[in-house]
Amino acid sequence: MTIAAYRFDIRLEEIEPPIWWRIRVPGNYTFWDLHVAIQDAMGWLDYHLHPFPRAESGDRSARANGIPDDESFLDDEPCLAGWKIPIVGYFVNANDTATYEYAFGDDWRYTVTFEGIDELRKGERALACLGGPYDPEAFSAVAVKFDDPRARWRNAFLNPD
Repeated sequence: MTIAAYRFDIRLEEIEPPIWWRIRVPGNYTFWDLHVAIQDAMGWLDYHLHPFPRAESGDRSARANGIPDDESFLDDEPCLAGWKIPIVGYFVNANDTATYEYAFGDDWRYTVTFEGIDELRKGERALACLGGPYDPEAFSAVAVKFDDPRARWRNAFLNPD
């Protein structure tokens, strides 16, 4: 069984040398799901607000999406619920981009670049790393934790502390 997997290059802006990640996510993901995948790839625990201020391709009428709040913080536009917006409508062509912001006080800004669509095969464990040898046995499932985006949403919005 194969699934369409969207491949992304994620780069921290305004830093040298470059800091980047490459991830693949199922094509049926929403922006919330993509946010969770980015958080997990970075080893972060989702403690701060995050918007995708604009998807700069696909749907040019895009508004900011993330976690809706009564207080607008991006150009006085309301923030749309990221869990309601599929990525498929925004990432259409290779090199389509979006900005991902995290931890407003620290101003972490990332460029998320859509690289293309791969087929994700059942049982596939890892991708080759750019610029180095690839050993699929070197992957440690213990070292990386990927949350279920729906479970994280339930914990954040249905079971608040």
